[in-house]
Amino acid sequence: RPGGGDDRPYGIRFHTRGRPAGLVVASFIVEEPMPAEMSLLAADLVHNARVALDHIAARLKDHFGGNPRQGGFPVCKTEEIWKQRVVDRGTNSPLHGLDQVAVDLIYADQPLHQQEPEADPLVVLNRLDNDDKHELLHPAFVYTDVSQGLDLLEIVDRARVIGSTNEWLPGQPLEDGTKIATFMVRGEAQGVIKARHDARLGFATGDVGSDRTSFTDMIDRVRGIADKGAQLVDSKGDGRT
Repeated sequence: RPGGGDDRPYGIRFHTRGRPAGLVVASFIVEEPMPAEMSLLAADLVHNARVALDHIAARLKDHFGGNPRQGGFPVCKTEEIWKQRVVDRGTNSPLHGLDQVAVDLIYADQPLHQQEPEADPLVVLNRLDNDDKHELLHPAFVYTDVSQGLDLLEIVDRARVIGSTNEWLPGQPLEDGTKIATFMVRGEAQGVIKARHDARLGFATGDVGSDRTSFTDMIDRVRGIADKGAQLVDSKGDGRT
């Protein structure tokens, strides 16, 4: 599959047009349409990943104090929000009764420490879960982390490329037939441009125009916190699992 591989149902098609001479259009292709059920599966994935965070907090309370049946894992974008939701709420804090060493672990993985907290997979996960429960079911779509369509392509022979124009930006739909870039090529076009095989493409859910993340990033972010929690529990050595 052009620009993809045997394990990817999408890629890039290059089409040469006669007018003007040398014009090459690169378009995104999706060989298998996104099934309607994907949104339902995405909703389950989002909800289960968010619940897993609360299970991390509960298991930490099993070992480090607090009621595992109360509270949950806070997701805070700023120090002020952390202070309001966790520090200043007393017995209503989601981490009430938890030993400081476990609180510090949760605090250290808060989005507030990121350069762009809104783009943190935890923030996106939290928002999607709240929206899905209270407002709407988000569609699933093809996702990439490149900054423009041209970044999905590689110019093999620059001496034969007269010019290039980007046609796609993140926040715009990336569907079958989407034009992502055009090139002006001198002479035979074949072999001058190719799809990048290291470009990251996958499926995501949410609002195409807002901060978003891939399913893999959400799962990896939660799994990373779970691994740190497990290491902390193991270091306590109280024999409880």
